[in-house]
Amino acid sequence: MKAPLTKGRRRVPPRSTPRMRERRRAEPKGRRRILRWALLALAGAGGAAGAAFSFTPLHEVLDREVLGLRAICVLGAGRLSAEEVAAATGLAQGTSLLAISPPAIETRLREQPWIREAHVMRFVPGRLLVQVTFREPVARVTQASPEGGAPVVLVDAEGRAVVEAAGGPVPLLPVIVSPRLPAAGELAPGLAAAAAAVEAVARSTFAARAATFYLGAENDPNSVSLQLPQLPPRVLVGSGDLDQKLARLARVIAGDTTPARDAAEIDLRFADRAVLRGLPLPDGTAHSAQAPGGAPAPHDRAG
Repeated sequence: MKAPLTKGRRRVPPRSTPRMRERRRAEPKGRRRILRWALLALAGAGGAAGAAFSFTPLHEVLDREVLGLRAICVLGAGRLSAEEVAAATGLAQGTSLLAISPPAIETRLREQPWIREAHVMRFVPGRLLVQVTFREPVARVTQASPEGGAPVVLVDAEGRAVVEAAGGPVPLLPVIVSPRLPAAGELAPGLAAAAAAVEAVARSTFAARAATFYLGAENDPNSVSLQLPQLPPRVLVGSGDLDQKLARLARVIAGDTTPARDAAEIDLRFADRAVLRGLPLPDGTAHSAQAPGGAPAPHDRAG
C-alpha cells in the first residue's frame, strides 16, 4: 500500500515578539542605519573584500573595508583650512564610524573660537562630512591705541573674542577700548554691549567706520560710550534701545546752531532726552549756582 502524499509545508518566519520589538527600539537608529549601509557596501564590494570575508571574522572586515574612517570632508572652510577643521575633530584615521558621535564632535568643533556652528554626518564607506559656519569679526578690542603694535583682539557680533591679532595685520574695523583684553573664545557681556553699539552705529544715519567705542565708563563694566570723528564730545549710550538713542543723537547734532558740539559730554541714557554736560557758561555769567552741599551745580542742558 502506497503512503499517502503529503504537501510540503511552507516555512513561516517566527512572529515578532514584544521582547524582540523592544530590543530593536532600544538599539540606536544611527547605528542600525550605518550597519545596513555597511552590509550593502560589503555585498557590492566583491573581489578582495569577498575573498577576505571567507577567512576573516565579519566585524574585522566591516571595520577595515567599510566602517573605518578614511576621510573627513569639510564644507565651509575659510577662516580655518579644511585640514585645521579636520584636526579639530580629534578623530584618528581608522576610527569606526559606529564609535563616532556626531553631536559630540559638533560640540567639540564649536569650542573652537572661530567656529560658530557645526554639523556632522557619517557615510559609508569610511566618510565623515563636516559643515562649519565661521564667526565674522565686527570690531577690534584694545586697551589703548591699536597702532604701534599694541595687542588687539577681534570680536564678533555676540561679543565673543575670536583671535588675538598682535604683531600681524589688523582688519580695518571699529575700535573698542576696553579695561582688559579678553582671551580667545571668551564671551564677555560688556563686549556684547559694545559690539551691539558698533552695529547700531553702522546702521545709523551718521555711520562712521572711524568711530571709537569705550567700555566701562563711570565704573560700570557694561557701560558703553562712543566718540564720533565729526563730534568732539563723548557720547554715553549705555545699553538697550540703541537705534532710538542714536536717532535722538542725530536730531541733537543736526544743524550748525546746536550747542552739542561745544559740550564735553552727551548723555543718551535717559528715556526721552539727551543731556549735554560741560557747556560753556553764557556771556556775562560770573559763576554758577551752588548745588546742595556747597558743590558747584553741573551746567547741563537737556536736548
